[in-house]
Amino acid sequence: MVPAGSNPTPTGFPGLDTLLQELTERAGAILSNNMVGVYLQGSFAMGDADVYSDCDFLIPVHVPVTPKQEAGLRALHDEIPTRRGHWTHHLEGSYPVKDQLRSLHGLGEKWLYTTTDGGTCSGRPTATARWLDGL
Repeated sequence: MVPAGSNPTPTGFPGLDTLLQELTERAGAILSNNMVGVYLQGSFAMGDADVYSDCDFLIPVHVPVTPKQEAGLRALHDEIPTRRGHWTHHLEGSYPVKDQLRSLHGLGEKWLYTTTDGGTCSGRPTATARWLDGL
């Protein structure tokens, strides 16, 4: 039961909740036992998000993604922004190796980063999935 006055959806946006559930399931199928978990960060993690916010996520992995996993993740993130809906164009996240998050020694490491910024190519929405230097 949802307490009176609280929001019945985790993010407060049912369409985003559905998209995040699917992202979690599909990334989990691609990464299998390599996936540590799925975490929101930024304004959604702080409870400060609104309809103008990007939804920032972090999906740490135990070991670097394999080429096969990377191909699957790229296909997933290339497909999402081709759909209708507001949130399909407002996801941004990365797939760091969990040990790189434990200390500042992970600075400068590379991991898969993706964003669905709503850009277009030949009239179709596009996503960007690329390797990014760690924070």
